[in-house]
Amino acid sequence: MDNQVHASQYQTLNGRVQQLVNQLAAVGSDEFFDVLTKEIAQTLKVKYCLVSQYLDTEHSRASVLSFWASDGYGPKIEYETRSEEHT
Repeated sequence: MDNQVHASQYQTLNGRVQQLVNQLAAVGSDEFFDVLTKEIAQTLKVKYCLVSQYLDTEHSRASVLSFWASDGYGPKIEYETRSEEHT
């Protein structure tokens, strides 16, 4: 029985991954990360999904490429990834 449950979960996940691949292949480059974040959030059943990229080689700043927040897209902002110690 346990193997049947795992097989069923695998088939469901595999189907969702294939669906995501098909959706991403059909969108333009401007929509890619928006589709990706929304679909990941819905597949994992989480409220938020964020995709960012570092802006410098020190990895001290990042920029949001897409931010899904429950029912819509959030702002595309830049933010500090490391805090500076104040002495």
